[in-house]
Amino acid sequence: MADAPDDNDAARREHVRIVEQAAAWFAKLNDGKPKRHHQAEFAAWLGADPRHLPAYEDIQRLWNSAGDLPELKQHEASITARKITRRQLGIGALALAGGVGALYATRRPHADYETSTAERRTITLPDGSVADLSAQTRITLDYEPAARRINLLEGEAFFTVAAAPGRPFVVEAGAARATALGTAFSVANNGSAVRLLVTEHTVSLSAGARTARIDAGNRVLYDGRSIGPVEPADSAADLAWRDGRLVFTHAPFSEVVATINRWRPGRIVVVGEELARRPVTVIAEIERVDEVVTQLDQILPVRLLSLTPWLTLALPA
Repeated sequence: MADAPDDNDAARREHVRIVEQAAAWFAKLNDGKPKRHHQAEFAAWLGADPRHLPAYEDIQRLWNSAGDLPELKQHEASITARKITRRQLGIGALALAGGVGALYATRRPHADYETSTAERRTITLPDGSVADLSAQTRITLDYEPAARRINLLEGEAFFTVAAAPGRPFVVEAGAARATALGTAFSVANNGSAVRLLVTEHTVSLSAGARTARIDAGNRVLYDGRSIGPVEPADSAADLAWRDGRLVFTHAPFSEVVATINRWRPGRIVVVGEELARRPVTVIAEIERVDEVVTQLDQILPVRLLSLTPWLTLALPA
């Protein structure tokens, strides 16, 4: 039994090696000019290990379903005198597994206000309320005489609500609905979970048949199935983006990377569940977030593999 951790570590490294090889073969065979001898070498690689074919098929399937990825299109202009190739998109499709590809492959609904990568924006709403939008955030407005409704399609926004008796201020994010009771609060929607953090007064959060009341200084998470426990918030860390900083205290590496991806061009993708769960503590100035990326291997046992100028894999070291 004492050898189990070493065995697991070896299996993880072997899995990463196979994924890298499969990605390299897909790139080589789909770059528009494969050489004849590649076919024989590829056949030999497939026959060398029964795990090779499923790995390659996974990449091929991701490529076939990747569609037109806006995340990649926005970098096309920076690739001088070249178009985005099947090779680049194929590798991108591999890295965007686990739900990220689906996010960009589908047509996104219209937004009334939105921010791009690394952009912050402050919006004064029709009723005088203020919405401070974080990077890669999109909202729609539905103001009626009886209610003020905002749909947070993705990202994070901090709301300072203007008083309007008899006209509730409601923020919808997926299946969750936050109703302000004269307050200031933040809602974050990453597509799979919604976080509500209250800094003034009280907010009511509803999802399905469950309703929770969150007072100032607390936060709560809705994971798509149920509302979690109300817990004390660390507003200085969770809302540090409003002051131009990113602060993480024992946060899962996947959460850190997801946030960093909103504040810099390109995308980092974490490979491996164990690495994704690793806790990370780091403070970074948003304007210098690239320096944090280059130092990740000093913070964690991680190896960064840059596939293109806009796509990097974070692999277990």
